Amino acid sequence: MSQKPYQPTIDEILKLTHMKEFMREEVMDALAKPENSRKIVVVDPTVVGMLMSVLDTTDLPAAMKPKGVVDVQHLSHEKLNVTPESPKNVIYVVRSTIPAMKLLARRVKDDAMQNRRVDVYMVPRKTLVCERVLEELRAKECIYSLSDLELDLVPIEADYLTMDLDYCFREIALEGDASSLSHVAKSLMKFQAFYGNFPTVRGKGKHAEKVAMMLQRMKAEVGEAAIRSGQAPECEALYIFDREVDPLTPLLYQKTYEGLLDEVFGINNQLFKPPFPISTEDEKLNGKTHKLTAEADKIYKQIRGVHWQSLGMEVKACVDNVKAQIQEKEHLTDLKETRAYLSRVGDINDEKAQCAMHLAIAKEILDTVNRKEMLTLTDIQQDMLDCVNESRALEYIEECMYRSDDLAKVLRLICMQSMTFGLTPAKYASLKTQLVQNYGIQVLLTLDNLEKANLVDRKKGSTANSFKSWIKSQITMERQDDRDTSRPKDISYAHGGWVPPLARLAEMAVTGKLQWNAMEAALSEIPGPTFNYRDDTYDYYAETGSRVIMLFFIGGVTHSEIALLRFIKDLAQARYAQEGIETNIIIATTKIINGSNFIEKLYGALR
Repeated sequence: MSQKPYQPTIDEILKLTHMKEFMREEVMDALAKPENSRKIVVVDPTVVGMLMSVLDTTDLPAAMKPKGVVDVQHLSHEKLNVTPESPKNVIYVVRSTIPAMKLLARRVKDDAMQNRRVDVYMVPRKTLVCERVLEELRAKECIYSLSDLELDLVPIEADYLTMDLDYCFREIALEGDASSLSHVAKSLMKFQAFYGNFPTVRGKGKHAEKVAMMLQRMKAEVGEAAIRSGQAPECEALYIFDREVDPLTPLLYQKTYEGLLDEVFGINNQLFKPPFPISTEDEKLNGKTHKLTAEADKIYKQIRGVHWQSLGMEVKACVDNVKAQIQEKEHLTDLKETRAYLSRVGDINDEKAQCAMHLAIAKEILDTVNRKEMLTLTDIQQDMLDCVNESRALEYIEECMYRSDDLAKVLRLICMQSMTFGLTPAKYASLKTQLVQNYGIQVLLTLDNLEKANLVDRKKGSTANSFKSWIKSQITMERQDDRDTSRPKDISYAHGGWVPPLARLAEMAVTGKLQWNAMEAALSEIPGPTFNYRDDTYDYYAETGSRVIMLFFIGGVTHSEIALLRFIKDLAQARYAQEGIETNIIIATTKIINGSNFIEKLYGALR
């Protein structure tokens, strides 16, 4: 039997750990000021996950303690929890957003009255607007120093980076605020400083095109000084996709293990704290924050992209594998085998604990999805995607409103109804009346936001089936309606036959089934401009014999979509294996989202 050739991992090709280490040093340098002094750190809750990822910890106070940090608190409306013995040095780490500045202004004024030294670090960088808000609120004069903390595109896993911008979609779709697009462009420039120029930049959507144009302009302004020169680029291409191109997919209830875990319990930058007991045998697992990454959890790596219908079978296979490894000790025959087994004991025990955790989580998830209400909901969603039983879907939405179900759930269904069947003015008026009666008049502001963001359209026919029509184009001639969840062959497995448009475009680009220019017919079926920039002064070359492609999603991407992108990578591996070329993708986004938090960020009046 021939030995399988060595295949380098993404981290061995791009070494994303270099960029992460650079950010870690920047954080630790910020915490060191003022030097040799005790201090309190106040962290914006929206930044906590990124700090934990950069510092590679689930315990921020312990990670910051070597720099003299004696207490870590969250930025809130409450005053600092201090005593007369508390340090007089306070470091704030906050998002560069207007709401955060208003909250920060209150806190630093209180600190000034207590003669505390205040150092403020803005993530990912300070803006003129934020500084102006602090000046108008007379808070800037209370701050000793105001600096950037460039936690922009943070590596969470070997193939995944995030900017963790909670309100990116709202800002660009509703508020006309392009600051997040500027942050995206600057973060990509920083990425190029580490890994070389992107020879090709392609994508879909008006906001994606704006970022691409910003990139071109920034490169022209700063020249080669800002981009690693003298070495070949390490990425073959950058594809930028705009969430506005496909707002339907994030509204769908996810069906992969990782997607359901986020839907039901919530995951923050791959950190998860179970709200239920994990193990009766090992109390250390209970109440602990777990890091859900391929590097930290081998079991999670195997089952994260599995459809819930196959989840029980996959978890059982993992448990049986661990049991088989444990039983190997009963068949050891000599000293050499014993030593080899003992060297694996630590890994086996880790996998045993991971199996216990995922068994408990899987049980909770399967109990949830097998409830009558959830089964009905997924049936209605499938009807919408298949464009059948329109009256049943409307009746179900009305029933949910009558029961006063969670508002986010009801609004998700209304948006899905609008984008699949369409809503006539009469039907929409009826739904709006019932929403006001059951949830209050304030819901009208949210409905107006949904209309502005093109998630709801009152004119039947203008958006109805708009996300279905593209499937009939040239790009999907090889499409399989793959509903075999145990051994999927096509990316349609994750949503009962529905193929997210952006995932299909990514598949064509990564696997090479169609060249970008040959996808014109399919691209024209999807709203938004298409762009293709090529820099002929650079030739892509990788000494490892590998293709590395970055896929950037502006406005967010779901865990289920990420599962599909990893599935696409496997398809590409198979396609290029005969040529001896390793294919890798890097997934980058402004935020990991699910349907509920996607909708909730569009609630109410402008901020």
